[in-house]
Amino acid sequence: MAPAIASAVVDRPAAEVFAYATDPARFPEWQQGVTGGHLDPPGPAQVGTKCLTTRRIGGASRTVTSEVTHIDAPRTWGVRGTDGPIRATVDVTVEPLTGTSSRLTIEVDFDGHGIGKLLVPLIVRRQAHREMPANVGALKRHVEAQQPQPRMAAPPPPGPSTPEPAPSTRKVRPHVVPAVPPTRRDCRSSEASGRRGQPAQVRPNPRAASAG
Repeated sequence: MAPAIASAVVDRPAAEVFAYATDPARFPEWQQGVTGGHLDPPGPAQVGTKCLTTRRIGGASRTVTSEVTHIDAPRTWGVRGTDGPIRATVDVTVEPLTGTSSRLTIEVDFDGHGIGKLLVPLIVRRQAHREMPANVGALKRHVEAQQPQPRMAAPPPPGPSTPEPAPSTRKVRPHVVPAVPPTRRDCRSSEASGRRGQPAQVRPNPRAASAG
């Protein structure tokens, strides 16, 4: 039987879809049977990083270990199981469609060891084909339910620099107000003002002088 492949268009940018789909701590939110997951060592994944996933199988919890085989954020990511009788190989591809939407494709196949060689073709692959469309659908709903991250507006490109104007060499002459010659009316007013400022002269009374 061929590997299980499921795809969906998600109304979120590729970076947001990729970050959610490849975070093991988020696996329980959208993968059936998964109860926990984390990277070892913690932090950004790189080739060789361990991915530990805990699943509920047959009423018991079992932790399986995978190893990151390739990563090209935010486009491709892949892991391969390294222990247990059933080892999964998972490839995640995120294709940006627009600035706010992308296509997510997840491909899962299995390699059996020991008893796993019987379980993989009879049970495991059949179960994966049933669960994968539901898992990807759940991932799509969870990502789209999150608040979109604000996008920072790019600063405008710098325009051509405007040269400073050269200093003017023109000589500026001082503005001189021409003197206005006084009019005859102004002269009379000045004479009248001068007379007002002088003390009044007392003229002698000729009658008073004769009486004396």
